[in-house]
Amino acid sequence: MNVNFQKITRKTGLSLITGVISFFLVMTFAVSAWAATSVYAEGAYDDTSLVLYVYADITADAPLVSQCFKVTYDATKLSNPVVDTDKIQETWYFGTENGEKYHYDIVQPSDGSAVIILGGKLDTDTPTTGVSGDRVLLGVISFDRTTTDDPDDPLAPENYFGITLDLGKGGNFANFVDTAGNVQDDPSLFAGMTIRERGDANADGKITNNDRGFVRNLIYSGEYV
Repeated sequence: MNVNFQKITRKTGLSLITGVISFFLVMTFAVSAWAATSVYAEGAYDDTSLVLYVYADITADAPLVSQCFKVTYDATKLSNPVVDTDKIQETWYFGTENGEKYHYDIVQPSDGSAVIILGGKLDTDTPTTGVSGDRVLLGVISFDRTTTDDPDDPLAPENYFGITLDLGKGGNFANFVDTAGNVQDDPSLFAGMTIRERGDANADGKITNNDRGFVRNLIYSGEYV
């Protein structure tokens, strides 16, 4: 009786431990899958315009073959969004015929409050390489300002301009896909937004001589070129 009880207890205990390990393996895989890419935006504005750069940090073990994101904005503050697709052509392209790289991006015309940019990479010579690295440029959008008012909070101009990042498409469409076919779509992959007044290099909400010193120190340290 005791022997059987010990066998049952041991078997139950092993099953429980195996289940816990399996759970944590699944959770670890899920977290690493979502954490493989981090998307964020940086922008600068002056009295007449705002330029937004969208970047991604993409791990080498999960390079992307497609990316699609949406930028929303306050149409009472910004207008006439223009997407510069030439800046991403070296990274996101289709084919390499005669050394020529062709655009592999689609820009959905603005509906007055949002712009959707889709990009991908399919190199015919190396079709499974994908894109990885830090600060990989996903897109550049320029806006006209409709007013010259200063943001209510100079430390958070993104709130004033109503700019947010989100997944570009919904439904059955996969936005961020790596070379293994894993879909990384999840709101948590968007890491943040930083918008500064042009000239406010240290992002303290003011333009002073401190900004000049900040840039000079970056240049001397080799962090800025």
